[in-house]
Amino acid sequence: SVSGNVNNFSDTQCALVGELIFDAPQNFTADSIEALGANFRLSWLAPEYTGAAPSHYKLEIRKSLSSWQEATCEAESASVDGVMKNACDVNISKADVYAENNKVEYRISACNASGECGNYARVSIAAGEIKIFTITTELLGIPPNQ
Repeated sequence: SVSGNVNNFSDTQCALVGELIFDAPQNFTADSIEALGANFRLSWLAPEYTGAAPSHYKLEIRKSLSSWQEATCEAESASVDGVMKNACDVNISKADVYAENNKVEYRISACNASGECGNYARVSIAAGEIKIFTITTELLGIPPNQ
């Protein structure tokens, strides 16, 4: 008998090999925001665990159907009613859309202090949902260069 989870690409069950470090983070979402330097907020809940809590999270952005790249994001965490909630803001552009599926996809996993990470949670953003915000400024009272 094979144990494991069904993946996002087929109904085939993945085999569980070795000890699972952490389950996937829960409720991983991407919400559109209008902020300086960011247009989406990624948020998630810490996975359930026994023993030590995750020391950090590994965030990656899909570059193609077969490759991922680590993404940087200043995550903020807070305990609300005993549940650890996490969020970070990212700036997504049309260049982040991978052509095979016409969307941007992030995945995140909880990791321990040794750098061992658990299962991933994924979130997708359709290309049509990406809004580019432009902030313009105008200096008043200063004559233009002549």
